[in-house]
Amino acid sequence: MHCNKITVIQNIALDVQKSNKYMIDKSSVVVAIWDGRASGETYNTVKYAKSIGKGSIQINPLQE
Repeated sequence: MHCNKITVIQNIALDVQKSNKYMIDKSSVVVAIWDGRASGETYNTVKYAKSIGKGSIQINPLQE
């Protein structure tokens, strides 16, 4: 796997949900460091990615 494009997104005066949606829309796969809780921005982002059929890799930092 390799990266063929890098885009810098700055959250200064930018809606977090809008920037997360942009990243998901432009990605071929999503890697989420997420504890699995059904609330918060990471949850919303993973939920959005799944709703549009994006593949995802989820890493739970609480599991060993």
